[in-house]
Amino acid sequence: MPGLRLLVIGATGLVGRAIVRRAAERGAVDEVVALVRRDPGARPSTRVSYRVVDFDRLDGLDDAFAVDAVLCALGTTARQTPDPAEYRRIEVEIPLEVARRAQAAGATRFGLVSSVGADPTSRATYLRQKGELEQALEAMGWERLVIARPSVIAGRRSEFRLSERIGLVLGQVAPLRYRPIAAERIATELVSAVIQAGPAVEVLDNITLHRGIG
Repeated sequence: MPGLRLLVIGATGLVGRAIVRRAAERGAVDEVVALVRRDPGARPSTRVSYRVVDFDRLDGLDDAFAVDAVLCALGTTARQTPDPAEYRRIEVEIPLEVARRAQAAGATRFGLVSSVGADPTSRATYLRQKGELEQALEAMGWERLVIARPSVIAGRRSEFRLSERIGLVLGQVAPLRYRPIAAERIATELVSAVIQAGPAVEVLDNITLHRGIG
């Protein structure tokens, strides 16, 4: 029986890199295709292929979207992307466009890295747009949609984020629902959940991510 072919976006970020590694380690996975703006260089596995793309021009990439599942860790910060329109483009529009193209090409599963507190009615732009993305993906009717909602993410980033550093310190005494969680842990649980059988929509909150899905 042929193995799975997975598509990853946000593959060069902290969680995205971990997702690529974890997916490539799974025996059920034959190939991991990562869409990136810039080639990150060395591949973590021969099962991984990077496709350098312009996310504003995704036509002509039908072979890249012909996958079994999509894993999305795409995201930005207001500091990195101060323009509100571009911010929304990265947080909501690109993931949805990739989701639609992959689903049209036969993908039946989707895994999303969202956030604790994601809510389409939130006053906070970040949480509202995460909630809007979750809502739109659920409306697409995937065979299996897995949403990870981590709290502060722990790991070595290429850029300094003061708010995350503060959150990592304060979070050590917070309830498990809000306690910092390692990027590798998020990746492991999300990849496992997307691959295995389960309900049409499953939410992995921060507590579940810490304890594991079994």
